[in-house]
Amino acid sequence: MSENRNRGARYLPYIWLVYLAALFFQPAQDPTAGPADWVAVGVLIAAFLPLYRTALHTRDQRRMAVLLAAIVLLALLGSLVNTGSSVFLVYAAALAGRLEPVRRAVWVIAALA
Repeated sequence: MSENRNRGARYLPYIWLVYLAALFFQPAQDPTAGPADWVAVGVLIAAFLPLYRTALHTRDQRRMAVLLAAIVLLALLGSLVNTGSSVFLVYAAALAGRLEPVRRAVWVIAALA
């Protein structure tokens, strides 16, 4: 029984990817949105997913910091074309909770807020 519970917990971080739907709101609600806006959504998601997956599986603190910086940069650059890219900052803050020591995690989360 506990083996099934552990297997389900392994996939839990991927359930949170549902919030990437925020990226679709702007082109769907903007009457002036064109194909380029939809391509931008695809590019943002395609750039984010490998960063997120790698950050979930890394234990190296330096590598985690680089991945967090990349996700924050993606949020900042993405905000130029899609306001929904602010969701990347939420993912970065959630991943920052894995930083050690806890003081560093708190500082990074506070900086992202």
